[in-house]
Amino acid sequence: MAHAHRLKTGDVMILHQIKINEFTPQDCERYKLDDLSIICNTPDRFMAKRKLEDGIDYLLRRKVNFKEDSHQQAYPKFWLLLRANNFAPKRFLLKLGNTVSAPSGSFYIFLPANTLSHWVLKPGIFDYETFISFRPADKNLPQYPVIFPFEKAHDINRYDDVVNLLRPYSHGDYVQYSPPSYLADKTKIFIDNYFTESINVKDMAKELHIPESSMTISFKDKFGIPPVQYRNILRTFESMRLVKEGRTITNAGFDAGFQSLAQYNVHFKRHFNVPPSSFTKLSI
Repeated sequence: MAHAHRLKTGDVMILHQIKINEFTPQDCERYKLDDLSIICNTPDRFMAKRKLEDGIDYLLRRKVNFKEDSHQQAYPKFWLLLRANNFAPKRFLLKLGNTVSAPSGSFYIFLPANTLSHWVLKPGIFDYETFISFRPADKNLPQYPVIFPFEKAHDINRYDDVVNLLRPYSHGDYVQYSPPSYLADKTKIFIDNYFTESINVKDMAKELHIPESSMTISFKDKFGIPPVQYRNILRTFESMRLVKEGRTITNAGFDAGFQSLAQYNVHFKRHFNVPPSSFTKLSI
């Protein structure tokens, strides 16, 4: 199996010759492939899932990037734990507000609900696992993002395993996040609570007793995007959660706060590279 760190400038085309679904015996043993349901298996992407206890979904992903991939995520009402396996140096950046991390090797990333994250993956091959639960987060889990390395992967089969894994890393230098900003944080809290409501920027500023320009500038300075864009990201990922709960595509889009199906389709495809109708078939 070729690895991303072996790539040289101009050699990205060699990725076309790699079949990422060809797992080694070590991979099969590590990931217990016989227990996985395959969602996607193409020359440049492999995805499989397993249902764990306590409503946790496990996803195994192996992805080939032919060019830089940059996208933003925010998970309302649910958390995500990512386990990266042998990422090559300088291939991955994670931006949390105006804080940038560039972890490599094998590491965990925990993102609690309502964390705005900006992911940048350079050309290469990425092997990672995610654990997602749509159950509300509680005080047993960190309230801020956490990044830390590991040498041996931990067994994670239920919610308590996640709690035990993260307990030593809930405070101190393991937390990666931006410093406080009164105006930006006040705006974000408002959006987190009311992102499904039809409130324009002007009315938002009025509700917060903040000048509209000050609100927008402070938010963009800290989080890198305007408040409305952040709200649309929350709506998109909320619609994903609602689809997972069994809502129809139409109801999920409107219940998440989108004003039209056309608007919903544009934002959904921007984040997931497929329209909402295809998402239900992928079952992710």
